[in-house]
Formats: sequence, structure tokens, C-alpha cells
Amino acid sequence: MALTRRTLMTLGGATLLGACGGQSDEPETPSVANLPRYEGQLVYLFDDQIASAAVGMSLDGASAAEDPLLAPRVDTSELVARVRIQTVTMDVVGAIRRYTLTVQVGRPPLIRPKMEETSFDVEVGPEQPAYRVTERLGTDLRGRTFVGFVRRFAGRRGPEYHFHFTADVEEVHEAIRQHAGLSALDAVPA
Repeated sequence: MALTRRTLMTLGGATLLGACGGQSDEPETPSVANLPRYEGQLVYLFDDQIASAAVGMSLDGASAAEDPLLAPRVDTSELVARVRIQTVTMDVVGAIRRYTLTVQVGRPPLIRPKMEETSFDVEVGPEQPAYRVTERLGTDLRGRTFVGFVRRFAGRRGPEYHFHFTADVEEVHEAIRQHAGLSALDAVPA
């Protein structure tokens, strides 16, 4: 089995943690104390998906603005904004590829954000719906923009970001504004 440098560093850190008292099932960092666990309905809303229609891989289905989950996503997201994939990195362990997408938040957001990050990383592995799009497009995802619905959750190593990325089109922007009770002239501070 081929081990990458990242894997070796992770294994070394896990060994060090084990020597210092091990792991618990509870979040270990105070920064996640007020964050929810990634479970229940939130898994469906923040499904780690890049809509295939948003990257031209599918023309089937309803418009992103007519998505029945758009309203609950707007209501429960910490961030609803135009987002841009800044970098795509791949890590291979054996035959398994995992991707890290660095996401840049566009300003101004579509509605007032509940988190301050201007960029964040999301991990995409074979178990996540975004994997098919990420695997197919790879570094061609760099520079692409989407409307992102993002929320932080309690993770073992700190906050984990889960998301749903859909088409970055005015029709979606307008549906979000309508649901949030904003007019096109309402400005959200940058």
C-alpha cells in the first residue's frame, strides 16, 4: 500500500494523540461547541453535491430555482453566496482519490452570512455526491462559480464544511432573494 506524505503526517498525528490520551466521540476543539452534528435532515440539505447541470453535465431535471430544497437551504445555511473554486488538489492513497476544493466566497453574499470566512476547504471523497463531478472535471473546476449553500458542522478535528453548489444564474439569485424577502435593490454589506 502506497502512503502519501499527508497520510504519514496524519498517522503520526494520530499516534501522538493516542499517546496523549486518545480520541473521544465528542468534538475535541472548543470552536465546534456550538455547531450541530452532521445528521438527520441536514445531511439532505447540505449533501456535498455539485449540481451536474451547473457544470453542463446534465440538462435533465427542474430548474435550480425550482428546487424544493432551495427554501430550507436558504433558511438553514450559514452562507448563501456566489462561490468560486479557487484550487483543486488530489491526494491518492492506493487506488482511492480524494480531492480538496478551496472555495472562495464572493462578495457581497446573496443574503447576510452567519459565518465570516472568505475562503474554506471542502473534502470530496468517493462516498460523496460531488465526487462524480469532481473526478470528471478535476482541475477544470478551478475558476468555476456556483451559488453555494454552506454550513459548518462539528467534526473531530474542528469545523467541517458541508455544502450544496448549484447553478450561478440570475434565476437562482432571484429565487433566493424572494424567499429571503429581499428585493434586487437590497444591498447586503460586503
